[in-house]
Amino acid sequence: MHKFVEEFLLKYGMHYKNIDMDKHVQGFISQINAGLAGKKSSLYMIPTHISLKEKLPKDEEVIVIDAGGTNLRVGSIRINNGDLSITGYNKYPMPGAKVAVTKDEFFNKLADYLEPVINKSDKIGFCFSYPAEILPNNDGKILSLVKEVRIEGGEGSLLAENLNAAFQKRGIKPKRIVVLNDTVATLLGGISSNDKEYESYIGYILGTGTNTAYLENCRNIIKNPDIAKQSGQMIINIENGNYDGFDFGAFDAELNNESKDPGKGKMEKMMSGAYQGNGIFRTVRGAVNDGLFSGDMAERFAGFSDFTLEEISAYCADINGDNALSGLTATNDDKEILLEIINANYERSALFATTVFAAVLTHCDIGKNAKKPICITAEGTLFTKSVLFRPKLDFYMKNYVENKLERYCDIITVEDSTLRGAGVAALMAE
Repeated sequence: MHKFVEEFLLKYGMHYKNIDMDKHVQGFISQINAGLAGKKSSLYMIPTHISLKEKLPKDEEVIVIDAGGTNLRVGSIRINNGDLSITGYNKYPMPGAKVAVTKDEFFNKLADYLEPVINKSDKIGFCFSYPAEILPNNDGKILSLVKEVRIEGGEGSLLAENLNAAFQKRGIKPKRIVVLNDTVATLLGGISSNDKEYESYIGYILGTGTNTAYLENCRNIIKNPDIAKQSGQMIINIENGNYDGFDFGAFDAELNNESKDPGKGKMEKMMSGAYQGNGIFRTVRGAVNDGLFSGDMAERFAGFSDFTLEEISAYCADINGDNALSGLTATNDDKEILLEIINANYERSALFATTVFAAVLTHCDIGKNAKKPICITAEGTLFTKSVLFRPKLDFYMKNYVENKLERYCDIITVEDSTLRGAGVAALMAE
């Protein structure tokens, strides 16, 4: 990295060198414990009321919904002698992602999407990729709406109850609906697709948003006395996109202040797909204003209002290729400086993710046996498609988590893990 690029990133608080891993791992653990105890914490630590069963039904089909960041998928899952298969699904735009909708419009649109598969089962696994409190009856109450989705009157609504109300207006009998987070679904999807023996499981999302789920001993969930009395483990949805332990840099703060929900989703705004392109754009704009780039590039930059992740990925794959950001640069120095700024952003994101994994492993005191590691099932377009992120994450997981903390993990990806996990949750429901 050019010295003046490093000085620029340090000046504005955007350098990954500002991250003290040991300090932040302990800070994250302290917020895990506070959240489990019902004390003040930026981590929601939501009990899912989902525990693992040794066996699923032998032959059954269930309906699945995956309400993600920009898309919503609807289909059905069939289990046959232990094998889980998706029998087909359709993809639709997420209601409220581009234009605000009312609560009634949201649930009516969901009912519209479900009509082609509504007669396939009386059970629905509803993967909802936004903060929601999961109730003992497996309904979910919307806590907040992030990723720039707008549903007027949505916060506080019960997902299963309102969806069943929309069904009843159409003459459709109520369904047994199990609501779960996409990260929980990813965790379950990983279990359902892997025969290797693991000590425990973690689900991780890095796409439009970011989040983590893991298995917690019920006795530690003391904010819910009824759960704390139970034996065994329950999946916890951390909602770590809201984690506030990392300090904003100047351009993070600028993005936050101009977002639709200032102060919410702090960690998400520093690394997730809904914000990362804009965060890199703002950092590059700061570098243009500080004179790091050539005058010709500064002139060309005036024609940009944002960067997309697709543009960034294309540039990282080939800085001399036929792509928008390569066209933005005017000199070889411009190309190198732009790549260094983008690279530093992904370096920081990889450290954020490593901090979360290290904290969960340390808190649970798991992953010490290399022959029986922890399975981390990861999902999300930024995780799977970014040219830079995964190699950096693997580097820090090896050097910090494995070599320093002596904890061992396999990070895997599973096709359609959220749909599979939603199906597993519906099949496990009583």
